[in-house]
Amino acid sequence: ITIPASFQSAQRSDTLRAARLAGFNVGEDSLFDEPNAALLAYINRRRVQARWNAEETVLVFDFGGGTCD
Repeated sequence: ITIPASFQSAQRSDTLRAARLAGFNVGEDSLFDEPNAALLAYINRRRVQARWNAEETVLVFDFGGGTCD
């Protein structure tokens, strides 16, 4: 589950609770800040996996609804 990086502890807990109420089996480690999720999605794309270099630097920008994380 992706959430804004600016979410506070209560908002994170509420998101987990809502997911559980919706029937999802989630734990505390199920939340990903949106910038981290964007990086993981980038890395997991097949064509990126084929050329991924551990020495490569990747910069992820999250320009969201009023925030810049």
